[in-house]
Amino acid sequence: EATVGLVLTRIPDLYDAASADYPLAHVPGRTGAVHLSLLGGGQHRERRINLYGAIVASHSSATRHMDVIDALHTLKRRILRRQVEMYSTSDPSIAWDVIVEVPRVPFIEPHETQRMTEVQWTFLLIDPAAPDVTATVVDFTSGPTSCPLGSLPSAPQIDLTGPFSNPVINYLDVSSGLIHSLECTVTGGAGELLTIECEAGRISFNGVVDNDILTGGDFIYLDPTDTAVGTHPQLSLSGSAASALATYRRKWG
Repeated sequence: EATVGLVLTRIPDLYDAASADYPLAHVPGRTGAVHLSLLGGGQHRERRINLYGAIVASHSSATRHMDVIDALHTLKRRILRRQVEMYSTSDPSIAWDVIVEVPRVPFIEPHETQRMTEVQWTFLLIDPAAPDVTATVVDFTSGPTSCPLGSLPSAPQIDLTGPFSNPVINYLDVSSGLIHSLECTVTGGAGELLTIECEAGRISFNGVVDNDILTGGDFIYLDPTDTAVGTHPQLSLSGSAASALATYRRKWG
């Protein structure tokens, strides 16, 4: 773990924000293509974040300035192109998995009054979204339960503990209106476990993968745009189970 120690001199650029590409389609009787952004499912673009700042020396010294540059180049050799976790001390609950591309140190002629070393850090994000460090766990065993989200969709892992019989997981808006369902055909006894990994599109019963259990609907992506602004979607279970849990990390742009 390391602290970069930058005094930020500029906020990230607008084009450093998360963005997505959406498919186009043709509608009969309409000229041209239709943008399908309202249907969701866009492909996230490759995302980089550039941080601009200055490392401030503790004294006015040309030697100190060059020492900082040498230290940055040493650090670059050790972590360049390696995957690391980056988070801000202002909000350590959110982290990015990033690859460090290159710290750039523009050459400045050292002189006795130079106390700052300008640096530009570039980070390639493995996932354009920034997930919470700690997972959110929602217990929807007893009825419709709100799923707090970040600004971007999250794919939950859903765990049902038996007994259960042909469970149906319902994805609802804030008014309990049905968005869509995930229907399973399987019977579990006491203590048996059904695991639905929505991100991977995989279903396991007692640890054995069997996607044929999914007989209706589709995997669930919790999306903040699926319900009214300022509210959260819900999950509910049709039928009963000893426990029904959804685990996911909130994601932020």
